[in-house]
Amino acid sequence: MSLFKRAINMFKSEANAALDEAEDPEKMLKQGIRDLKSDLRDAKEALAETKSVVNKLERDLSEARNRADKYQSDAKKLLQKGKEGEMDEQKADQLARKALDEKKQAESKAEQLKSSYESQKKQADQLQQQVSKLEQKISQYESELTTLRARSKAATATRKVNEELAQSDSDGTIAMMERMKEKVEKEEDMAEAYGEMAEESKGVDEEIEDALGEASSSDTDDELAELKAELDSGK
Repeated sequence: MSLFKRAINMFKSEANAALDEAEDPEKMLKQGIRDLKSDLRDAKEALAETKSVVNKLERDLSEARNRADKYQSDAKKLLQKGKEGEMDEQKADQLARKALDEKKQAESKAEQLKSSYESQKKQADQLQQQVSKLEQKISQYESELTTLRARSKAATATRKVNEELAQSDSDGTIAMMERMKEKVEKEEDMAEAYGEMAEESKGVDEEIEDALGEASSSDTDDELAELKAELDSGK
């Protein structure tokens, strides 16, 4: 490999290492969750405003429909009074006509409100679904973060233990153990050898003592014979 290629590879390796150190996955994930929560707050505010508009449109629509029904009822009552002579029939017709005109205006307004209400209601429903999905995502990410944090701690602990084990082997712990074992076995062999030598030495001493003991006994017999001879000659 040329010097130029080695320099490029070294630069890439250092750059990747620097990038790995600069990026903390846990911190980045936490920041991502914070960003999602901020988006969720904005979405909830928008949803609340949309629902407020929907509720107002619903009330206005109900009022417009009630007004149309009321004008319809008033027109009937006026015509009935004119027919029964309770009031001038012509006057009753004029007022009934005005009531029907108001009814039409109320119905027209109700139709406009209905269109706006349905549009806003649809938008609110869609926004509600998005908010629910975002809440689920945040809950999922927080749960995964907790799990990943626990896995990271376990992996770090395992890595440290393995590093210690690998380092102890590389330092020759096993070889040192074998040498100690050999030393102990050698000392045991030496102890056994000296024990055998002690047994051998003990046997020689016993033979010597036995031999000396026999000699001593023979001298005593000789001395005893001399004493007996002296006593016999004295008689």
